[in-house]
Formats: sequence, structure tokens, C-alpha cells
Amino acid sequence: MKTGCFVITLDPKSPGVRGLLDELARQGIAVDLFSAVDGRRGVPPLEPGEEVDQQKALLRKRAPLNSSEVGCYLSHYRLIKSTYHAGIDKLCVFEDDIGIEAGLSDVLRDIYTLPEEFEFVRLMGLRVRERKVVRGLPSGRLLVRPCRGLQGTQGYVVNRNGMEKILRHGRVLDLPIDIFYDTFWETDLKCYGIEPHAIYERDLGSSIKKAKETGVSHALPVLLRWHLGKVIKSVRRILYLNQHRSAFYPNEKPKGMPGRTERMK
Repeated sequence: MKTGCFVITLDPKSPGVRGLLDELARQGIAVDLFSAVDGRRGVPPLEPGEEVDQQKALLRKRAPLNSSEVGCYLSHYRLIKSTYHAGIDKLCVFEDDIGIEAGLSDVLRDIYTLPEEFEFVRLMGLRVRERKVVRGLPSGRLLVRPCRGLQGTQGYVVNRNGMEKILRHGRVLDLPIDIFYDTFWETDLKCYGIEPHAIYERDLGSSIKKAKETGVSHALPVLLRWHLGKVIKSVRRILYLNQHRSAFYPNEKPKGMPGRTERMK
């Protein structure tokens, strides 16, 4: 099995990134740096096969994707594309504004040995959701499958099955990257999480800016189509959950917070 582990960053020499690399090294986790796509000064140039659909983004989130969202999306998408074509079987991705918990190396070892059906495993999430506890891991953490997206792309592991689905469905950008991952009922990406979290988000002024909603439209036609889209999305998600009922049920919210993050809701 060929594995790869990368930190996505725009500023590899920053104290935060150097500190993260030191933390990872202390746990024996070897990583490479991947140059992020810079969306701070405008929408970055697209490569062949990539497309931004702002009309669909407007309908799906009532706002076009801003340049930071496009840059963040392309950073993850292009890393997955390059490692997939390099023959990587299990890819671990970190953003550069995280801290790591004790035992992360053990968690990664556990995830790397999971069967192929475990396509995408988040190491933390920004939301607390109803989830099914799938199994305990040798490292002492739980592997869970949420019924709704956990949000965030601070750190995750994706295997070749997952990479193939992301590349197949993610060529056209119309959502932020974490929300794209979370629409698993559209892509059939099998998404899991870890409890307690193995990493956490630090407020270090990440070089990949977390874009807030900008330019939200209040035009009546957009609002009507957005509300209709939300209903359709909910119906499709419920149908998917029922179709794969044994994978998601029984479920409940975790008792207490699954990890530390300043943005957990």
C-alpha cells in the first residue's frame, strides 16, 4: 500500500507551519508540503478540465463562490488529482492551521488499515451530528458515520475509491470544498469521522482563508429556487439514508463534544 501525507499551505516558512511540521515529526508522521492555490487576490486561473459554475453556486448557496473559496477548493482538488495519478492508495491531507492531539500517528495507522469501503475519514469536524458508531479502533477512538456533513477540511484521509469519486464529481465547482464532500448522497462518497477528534483547529491566521458568505442574493427568483433546491436536497438525502439504512442507523449525537475546536457548533 502506497500512502502519502501532505500539508496544504501558501506560506511554508510561517511559524505556524514550521510548528505544525515539528509536531507531526515528533509523532513520527512524515509529511510533504503542497503549494495551495492562491485565491486572495482574485479567482485563480483554472486548469484544463476545471470549471466554476457561478449560476449553480448562486442557486445552491444564494451567493457565487468567492475567490478564496475557489482557491481552497482547487488546493484540495489538485492535490487529490496529483496523488491519484501518482498511484497513492491512501492520502492524508492537513490544512496548515491545525494542532494535533496525542496519538494521531496511531489513528492514521488504524485508518490506513481499514477496508476499501471506508473511503473518506475526517480527523475532525466543525459540526456535531447524529451518527452511527461503526467500530472501535485499536487506538481507542471510535469510527462513526454521520447522517449529515461534519463540515471542515482541516484534516482527512481519503483512499483511491474516494479520490476517484471526488475527481469524477468535483470537476465543476459550485460549492465550497467541505460542503461538496458533505453532499455524499450526490456522489456516493462514503464519509466517516473520528471521535474524539485527532486534530483541532487553531486560530493562527491560516494562509488558506476561511471565506464567509459574501454577496448573498435576496432577489425573489433566487430565493424561491434556493428554497426549492433545499427541499429537493433534503428529499434526496433522506432517500439515500433510507436506501442505505443499515449504514446510518441506529444513530445518536455524541455525548459531550467529540473534540476541541474554536469553531465547533
